[in-house]
Amino acid sequence: MQTGAVKSFVQFLSIIVLWSSVYAIKIQQLNVPRLTRLPVEELILDCVYVMEEHERSDLLTVKWFFNHETNPIYQWIANYEPRENGILKNRLDLQYSPIDSPRCYRALKIKKVNVELTGNYTCVVSTLDGEDAKTKQMVILAGGLRCTSSEFLIFCMFVIALLGNVSNYSICMD
Repeated sequence: MQTGAVKSFVQFLSIIVLWSSVYAIKIQQLNVPRLTRLPVEELILDCVYVMEEHERSDLLTVKWFFNHETNPIYQWIANYEPRENGILKNRLDLQYSPIDSPRCYRALKIKKVNVELTGNYTCVVSTLDGEDAKTKQMVILAGGLRCTSSEFLIFCMFVIALLGNVSNYSICMD
């Protein structure tokens, strides 16, 4: 009978250890502007995460991906300089860090914003004990919209209503 109790206790401890490693690091909030109208000078994308106290922050890695690409467009490994790549090459302020987390390069400060940056952005945070990822879409619109069908015209009007300030747009039906 004691063998069964020991076995149950070991299984219980295994579940606790597994559960704690899964939640060792967690993204609390992924701040990505849903819809942005040009012109803008810069955009901030922020990946707010929390770590368990026992986690070693020197083993932390933050990566950002664009549209399901396999290579990160941004990578920061704790105690190293952040690196930019792909569509964000030469567009980031690599010294930027949120006010609440100095020396923590979890956020992207993007310069040279244009419509080609429209897409899905995924932040992945990881340590030796766990990993978490979240994805959000960002749409960047140019100042004028051209609509080629009545359905798309309705969509354009909806987007403009979300953005406000309709006078900055020209809607044309071809």
